Amino acid sequence: MNKQQAYAWGVFCSFFSAFSWGTSHISGRWLMSNQYIDIISLCSIRYTLGGLTLLLMGLIFHRKRILAVTFRDLLILSGLGFLGIVAHTTLLLAGQGSTSATNTSLILSLSPVMIMFIALFLGHKIGATKAAGMALSLLGCLMVIGVIGENGFNYNSVNLYGDTMTFASAICWSFYVVFSAKTVTRLGGFTATTWCMLAGAIQFLLLQFFWPSETHIPAFGESTQWLVILYVILFPTVAGFYFWYEAMSRIKLSLLNIMQYLTPIVTIVLSYFILDERMTFLNIIGAVLTLFGVMVAAKVIKLPKRLGIYTQKFSRVQAEN
Repeated sequence: MNKQQAYAWGVFCSFFSAFSWGTSHISGRWLMSNQYIDIISLCSIRYTLGGLTLLLMGLIFHRKRILAVTFRDLLILSGLGFLGIVAHTTLLLAGQGSTSATNTSLILSLSPVMIMFIALFLGHKIGATKAAGMALSLLGCLMVIGVIGENGFNYNSVNLYGDTMTFASAICWSFYVVFSAKTVTRLGGFTATTWCMLAGAIQFLLLQFFWPSETHIPAFGESTQWLVILYVILFPTVAGFYFWYEAMSRIKLSLLNIMQYLTPIVTIVLSYFILDERMTFLNIIGAVLTLFGVMVAAKVIKLPKRLGIYTQKFSRVQAEN
């Protein structure tokens, strides 16, 4: 494979991962809102089969890296698995049953902004450009979920539980990204994700047996439900992560980050046709502001030079203080 072919393959892989992750919000919303399966059962099936599939692929293509983990690494990855797999997914699926797929996707897209908030809380300073991006994305998200409407502040409590659970899920994911940075850098993204997923699967299986919750799994005759569950396992879980790491090795990280912003767009478009979710003009403006603000904060989009002068002044004042 020459450089041009490798680049084209990397672009395809990044698009595929973004698309598959966008469809996961549609699938989760459909399964949860119709109560076709309970959260713990879905996660047990998803991450057990998904993790084992990634492990098999790792043993075939990345054998040395997959088997290079130590017992101490596994303990660390188990803790990360609880945060990034168990807590994140449980809260996300709990929210998806009570809010729209569009809200879910856009709230989760705030994760880069939340990571900056966490860094700020830990004592790191942020520049004015990132601060401006964070403010824009927060404003846009408030418009999407309906906190800011045509008549001012007037939140519809119908989605309160779902939006709150999704927001908590995004917080868990953001902490996972912050705390896993060193481990992922040392072990590699594919290896860390595989073992985190397997650790999360074991924790979900333990919850399945010991948590006093009602279990509901579709009957084998319910082919549509099982096809959707199988899709969630094979595409957003296995293929989505595998192709993302394939893209990482073939294209620049800046381009990969831009491609990932297709995920909420895919969710918004598909939710309109599949779930019949509608957005008002104000919601659309909010969605654009959210994505634009996140990309500004992540420095995917650069502000005009005139605005850059003011942000530099702001940064100097912040440094002096």
